[in-house]
Amino acid sequence: DGFRDTMWMKACISKIKSEPDSAKILEERYVEPEWNLDEMSSLPKNSLGWTYAKVMSTLDYDPHFYRDRKSIEEETDYVTMRVRSTHDMLHIVSGFDMINGEIATIGLNVGQYAYPGFMLIDLMGLFFACFPLIEGKPMSVNSEAYARPEVKRTGALIFDILTHGITMARKAKPLFAVKFGEMLDQPLDKVRKDLNIEPCTSGVYSWHTDPRLKEALMT
Repeated sequence: DGFRDTMWMKACISKIKSEPDSAKILEERYVEPEWNLDEMSSLPKNSLGWTYAKVMSTLDYDPHFYRDRKSIEEETDYVTMRVRSTHDMLHIVSGFDMINGEIATIGLNVGQYAYPGFMLIDLMGLFFACFPLIEGKPMSVNSEAYARPEVKRTGALIFDILTHGITMARKAKPLFAVKFGEMLDQPLDKVRKDLNIEPCTSGVYSWHTDPRLKEALMT
């Protein structure tokens, strides 16, 4: 929120407007539907919506984790709300998990239209990646639902994760313009193909390798 009405936010909006489909979404103020996990769980197996519901419910994540703006009339407020409301959908289509893969998912925004709040987070990640002796455990939170097998987060790994996200962003179609709410019943593989995304399905920062999710998605 501290970046609201700054030169960085203005640059972000300018970049969004430079891409026709994104500019159209911004102009019409398209709003995604409220993600209802119960309803989405009844969608076809392996569809975008079904997979989203399975992942979010298994991890006990709240789809509406963010604070709402009072209004989305101003461009800065709309962009912020769109970034927030679609963030977890980007995790699903990219394959990046919500712990080690967070900076890669954030990199999808940064690589395409430089959302300033996320730009700062990735810059911090890049800072730590420059120090190869830095090692640590995955992000600590007060819930077992968020835990992944322990992974040493070396500077080299951080750099690899961030680079993967930025590279995916450069190859993908404009993600700001994607109306995820209109493709919930489509197979996830098809959605990824349509968006020109080659997902991350292996390694320590992919949700596909999380044992809890692998089991949940089999049911």
